[in-house]
Amino acid sequence: MTVISVEEITEIAGSSGTVTLMFTDIEDSTRLGQQRGDSVWTRDIQSHFDAVSNIVEDNEGKVIKTLGDGTMAAFPTARNAADAAIGIERSGTDGELRVRIGIHTGEAISVGGDYAGLAVAKAARVTSAAAGGEILVSSATRELISRFDYTFDTERVAELKGIDGTHRLYPLSWKEAH
Repeated sequence: MTVISVEEITEIAGSSGTVTLMFTDIEDSTRLGQQRGDSVWTRDIQSHFDAVSNIVEDNEGKVIKTLGDGTMAAFPTARNAADAAIGIERSGTDGELRVRIGIHTGEAISVGGDYAGLAVAKAARVTSAAAGGEILVSSATRELISRFDYTFDTERVAELKGIDGTHRLYPLSWKEAH
């Protein structure tokens, strides 16, 4: 895992503070860890993190941190994040690992090598609404990438824990994507 500087974060976010955030999470990781045992599971998770980190970096993003069995990454554009998410789902580092991915674009505050603010919380909640093997994007992110060659499945409206109102979420189809 690469540790990034505040300068690199600022470079990703730009002067406006607008950044696209992507969270990943492995579905049923506790069960998988129990089945495989701690040493095998730790190796499998590290291998997964390495693959995610490489894909994120190949798409001009930075992994900000790992979170148990998941990651948080930041990208300069929504398109970079979408391409990384598709790459992660296609990488299939382990046939049993079903990764849920959520992406949101918004204003975030850089704090000591991390991000804070509602945009971070929303990106995490979008991820929580995804199923394993699914990429969900917020309406803000969809608007930014809709002019490119992406296909979306049926929109869904969801409540996101701790965030007022209902939110339109869009499953990004990754199996047939460019």
